[in-house]
Amino acid sequence: MSGKLYHATIERNPDCWLAYCNLGNALLLEMKTLGGNPCYEKALRLNPNLAAGHQGAGHARSMAWANCRERWSTGNDRGTETGWPGAV
Repeated sequence: MSGKLYHATIERNPDCWLAYCNLGNALLLEMKTLGGNPCYEKALRLNPNLAAGHQGAGHARSMAWANCRERWSTGNDRGTETGWPGAV
């Protein structure tokens, strides 16, 4: 996957904000919103003025929220498989 390069870069240079941002982008393209957001957050801790990091983090949160809302509305998150007490 495309994330291998970014993982290798981060392993060699843990302060590489660009690699974290690009890894977040790669994870979003694979629809892994929960994995992308921590990458953007790390990139923003290293470079708080990184516009692409703010944009990516917002996009990841938006996608995660839409996915959660859709799963709930279709009933895919309801019932005992959720592990929630009192789930419908």
